[in-house]
Amino acid sequence: MRPMYLLAAVALWGIAQTAAAAPVSVAPVAVAPELQTKITEDLGQRDGDYLLRETTDEVTEALAGAGAEIKQDAPVRVEITLIDAKPNHPTFAQLGRAPFLDISSVSIGGAQLHAVLRGANGAVISEVDYRYYDPQIDAFTQAASTWSTARRAIRTFAQRVASAYRTNAASS
Repeated sequence: MRPMYLLAAVALWGIAQTAAAAPVSVAPVAVAPELQTKITEDLGQRDGDYLLRETTDEVTEALAGAGAEIKQDAPVRVEITLIDAKPNHPTFAQLGRAPFLDISSVSIGGAQLHAVLRGANGAVISEVDYRYYDPQIDAFTQAASTWSTARRAIRTFAQRVASAYRTNAASS
């Protein structure tokens, strides 16, 4: 009979967590000026747009997983800046401009991001900074796709934003 009580307690705790969560909105992801220049001149807009979509989707999914109700005009707002991103393999634009490059070329990839969680009055509730880059180039175990390590950084960043929301803004 004890497992039933434990299961009921866990279910009630989950419902209470969701009920206490303040709605949250995710602002369009901003791009740091240096990265925007890099996108325009080197990486290509197609890949820049991909990084913005990936960041928005991962943060939204992580917040929903933390019990947040995602709403357009919510009292809690998450503002994200993509500060830097480096691909593991050449981007489409880079391959088009440099015929000597090969899709199997590898480099150190990763990303750096910043988020500000703001309350209804505009006050900062919490800030999250995260950066991750491959520690070294390893051609044998290197990432399979152009943005593998950047996506890893974005996912971890999203989880940290959700944790900051749970800790600081869920009942605001």
